[in-house]
Amino acid sequence: MSARPHHPMTSPDPCPVCAGHWPGDTSDLVCQCGTTCWPTTIPEEISMSTDDRNARILAMYVKPEILLKDIAATFGLTSARITQIARAAQVPLRRPQNRPKGINRGKVIEDHQNGISVTQIAVRHGVTESTIRHHLDQVATAA
Repeated sequence: MSARPHHPMTSPDPCPVCAGHWPGDTSDLVCQCGTTCWPTTIPEEISMSTDDRNARILAMYVKPEILLKDIAATFGLTSARITQIARAAQVPLRRPQNRPKGINRGKVIEDHQNGISVTQIAVRHGVTESTIRHHLDQVATAA
């Protein structure tokens, strides 16, 4: 028995490259990212060699604006596996374990008071948004 083709009329599967969804029009089988992923193509990320795949993963990994979970979803891997690939290639990890956060709380507060978004503050300081929110909450409860 042959495998059933990935058919746009029956599959809500997102694009394997950008996670976009099928537009719902049978005349348009090309995702907005330019990948023909409906109805029967094999995603390039699945069919490429491991070395090629890892090179593409690393190219995305070094761009901080691309979230780790998005890279993982693109290649059908876990975030932990993406980090393992980066570590094996000796690419500096985005947030190495046990790295002290050492952020300047005063600068975080100043940035926030100047109208800078929590996301932008987190990027500036190299920490997560939840860390920034934690520091802002600490200041708010102390006041």
